Amino acid sequence: MKIGGIDEAGRGPVIGPMIICGYVIKKGRINTLKNLGVKDSKEMTREEREEIFSQLIKVAEEIHLEAIKPREIDKYVNMRLSLNRLELLKFAKIIRRMSADIIYVDSPSRNTRKIEEELRNLTGKNIIAMNKADKEIPAVSAASIIAKVIRDRFIEILKKEYGDFGSGYPSDPKTIEFLRKNIGKIEDSMIRKSWETYKRLQQRSLFDFL
Repeated sequence: MKIGGIDEAGRGPVIGPMIICGYVIKKGRINTLKNLGVKDSKEMTREEREEIFSQLIKVAEEIHLEAIKPREIDKYVNMRLSLNRLELLKFAKIIRRMSADIIYVDSPSRNTRKIEEELRNLTGKNIIAMNKADKEIPAVSAASIIAKVIRDRFIEILKKEYGDFGSGYPSDPKTIEFLRKNIGKIEDSMIRKSWETYKRLQQRSLFDFL
């Protein structure tokens, strides 16, 4: 029997992509994940995630990845389609490629029953959607860690090109200062222009010319 898990990294930042990972492992190897110390990637340091990254890949049956760029996120938000909907469709795209007998999903919504029904209808697969699945289900924890490591590496590539902008999250003062100084100078592919953080900073920059 094969167990699958799906999770994302980078849902909230104003800079950079969102990464979704689908992870499949044989049921008999679940204890291996537990022994590696998998848990919600947000509860681990970057060094801890990197340390077990290659081991998670070795024990996996399959790993599937989707990178959702800021431009695609902006398109959905500007069309008044929710980020949850975009995430759901990307989950379904990955699930169709997974050979797992049962797939656990870290639900983007509190209404887990609705998420389950929609994903089952879209994929025909056996889905269990849970809130905080990344804390409870090792396969989802593994997906969470891999997604986070991949996103971190994307961010490092962007920093080499544009300079240090911090974490990319709206709560990071370094990120806000970077955006404030570079409004209008950054490629659309890097920034989520539909985020209220960006819109507020853009509006302020316009007032600077008055």
